Order: sequence, then structure tokens, then C-alpha cells
Amino acid sequence: MRDNILRVKGLQPGSVQSVPIVLVGNKADLALNGHREIDPQESETLAAQWCCPHLETSARDDVGVNEAFLEAVRQVRFGYFHKYSFIEGYN
Repeated sequence: MRDNILRVKGLQPGSVQSVPIVLVGNKADLALNGHREIDPQESETLAAQWCCPHLETSARDDVGVNEAFLEAVRQVRFGYFHKYSFIEGYN
């Protein structure tokens, strides 16, 4: 998927240039009830491979949504290579 994002942005996969990416797991409220479709370790592994932050959100419970947008804005504002800022408690 990351390679597809890079292609859409007109960049070659594996190039030095990159785009800001935040991996967001939505519907965290369902995970609390045991309805998780993706293992958290799988998400963390993917985020590490993509060198991007991973946050879990719940729009229903208003958890992590603002933080996900703020992280994307931080990456754009301060540059992708400014090692992810990871908001406390949301990674």
C-alpha cells in the first residue's frame, strides 16, 4: 500500500523522497469488545517498516482523532524526516 501511495504522489517506491504517512487504526472502541480485525503487533510492525507513527482512534468515543490529524500536520509542517513526533499515549 505504501508503494501505491508513493506512486500516486509521483514518487518511485524506495526513493529517498517520501510523503508524510500516519498509519491510523480506526474503531478502537470495537477492539475493547474483542472485535479487532488486525493484530496490534501487525500494525506496529507495518508502521516500523514504513517508518511512520501508528495511532488508534475511535470517532465514536472521540479518542485519538485530533491527534491523528495533528500528527499529519506536524509531518507536513516540520518535514517528514523530522523523525515522528508521536503524541504521548497514542502510539
